[in-house]
Formats: sequence, C-alpha cells, structure tokens
Amino acid sequence: MEYAIQRGKPSNHFRLFDGLYLSSIGMGTYLGDLSTEDDNAMENAVYESIKSGAINVIDTAINYRAMKSEKSIGRALLRLRKEGIISRDQVFICTKNGYITNDGDYPSIDVMEYMQRMFISTGIIKSDEISSGYNVLNPNYVERCIDKSLINMHLSAIDLVYIHNAFESWHEDIKREEFMQMLSRVFEVYERYRSINKIRYYGMATWTCFRVPPDNKEYLYLEEVVNLAKKVGGKQHGFRFIQLPYNLAYSEALLLKGQNVGTEKNLTILEAVEKLNIKIFTSIPLFQSRLLSAQIPDYM
Repeated sequence: MEYAIQRGKPSNHFRLFDGLYLSSIGMGTYLGDLSTEDDNAMENAVYESIKSGAINVIDTAINYRAMKSEKSIGRALLRLRKEGIISRDQVFICTKNGYITNDGDYPSIDVMEYMQRMFISTGIIKSDEISSGYNVLNPNYVERCIDKSLINMHLSAIDLVYIHNAFESWHEDIKREEFMQMLSRVFEVYERYRSINKIRYYGMATWTCFRVPPDNKEYLYLEEVVNLAKKVGGKQHGFRFIQLPYNLAYSEALLLKGQNVGTEKNLTILEAVEKLNIKIFTSIPLFQSRLLSAQIPDYM
C-alpha cells in the first residue's frame, strides 16, 4: 500500500485482509481474442495498472484466452520486477482451474484434441470425467492446471486459486453428495499445494450457486462448503474466498436471503461470509463495462 500512497492513491482504496492490503478494484482478464495484438494490450494494461499503484489485484483463469491471459500477466510481472517497480509481495494474483482448455500458442490444436493428447490418452483423466459443462474435478487435472499456471505466470506461488464454476458445471450430471466428495478431493489438492507454499489461499469462483434460492437445483450452502474445508484442512484451512457476480444487474448477493449459518437462518450471502470468516471478490462489477453507459434511476 505504501507504493500506492506514494503515487497519490488514498489509503481507503485498500481493504485489509490477513495482513494484506488489497485494492478495492482489481483487473479481470477474461475478454480478448487469441491475437498478438490482444496479448500485448493485456500485458501493457496489467503493467500500467500495477505501476500506477491503483491496482494490485489481478484475476485470471487458466482457460481465459486459452492460457494466453495468464501468459500476458506473466510477462507484465516479469517487466515490473525486472525494472524494480514492485516486488512479488506487492501484488495479489488470483487464478482458476477446472474448465478444460487448450493452449492458445498452438491454435491449430483445438480444446478437445488438446485434452485428448495431454490428459486422456496419457491416462491422467478419463473422457467421462469431463462434465456436460466442460469441467474436470479429477485431482490429477487440477494439479497439472496449477503447475501450468505457475509456469504461465512465471511464479513460484499463486496467492489465490479458485475451483471454477464447479457446481454450475456438474449439477446436471451427478448427485449433490457425489459433487461434495469430488470437491473434497480438490480441496485436498489445494491444501497439499498450500503445504509446499505453491498457493496461499483457495476458494470457489461461482456464477449462480450462491445467489439462487434454496429450492433451486444449482443452490449450495456456503457453510457446508466451509465445513468441508475444515474437514480437509483443519481449523487453519485455506478456503478463504468466494467469487460471485454482484452489480446493479445482479443484486442477489445483497437482497436474496437464502443462506443459513448455525442457528441463524435466511441470511444473504454477504451476511453469511462475515459469520464464516470468508471474503468475497465480485466479478463483473461493471457488467463488462455495460453499466458505465446505463441509465441509473435517481433513487439509486
């Protein structure tokens, strides 16, 4: 935070978590083509945003732009460190795994061919371990995604790793109990990587499961997930974050009362996370810039 304040950024722009000062707005890296032009644009955007002191939180996923977003981030971080602008501990890097992906540096190999060559034919996963939502929770796959993300971003450790839209991608295929067993095995991978200092925290990046009512088939109790993390990792488990959409168009996190924590019923997800010592990163806060041009009612 000192770096940012030296560049005129207000201290209240940052949020304190576990001794870390995180900027209240981060940079997402989902959009863009698999082009050199967009590679360079993303690299420069990450570089300039961090250099300005305004942003120290970067969000990505291994499947974003078929790994090319992670690689653009990696090049930006290398430049920043080489030029002595920042040290590694001054940025908070989040990525996600679970979805299948190919490698955008080899565009002639599409996603399914890449998965066949790299994972199925080698026995790392079975073809029926890819969900109808194109997601894989096999621990072998999750491990290799973490390892590849570390390489892509030239990092020795990732601050936060999410399992990516897992329940949304699997709820049509398996029973809830089976999903929780699969999630437990993913958490075991994350805890093992924490033990060797390759990741710092883990969480769930979600789309619907924490912002639909309990009678919806895509609904999850956050407390159940936290209890699972405690079972796997003990009281000092690393499950500390969730991500979900929250903006004027997607207001369920603030308004929908559907979570229970202990004896307290009908809490919003924002209330539930406070009681469970979990923090939230929001996705699409500006609805991928569409809200910048929206007509906001006077009463808002």
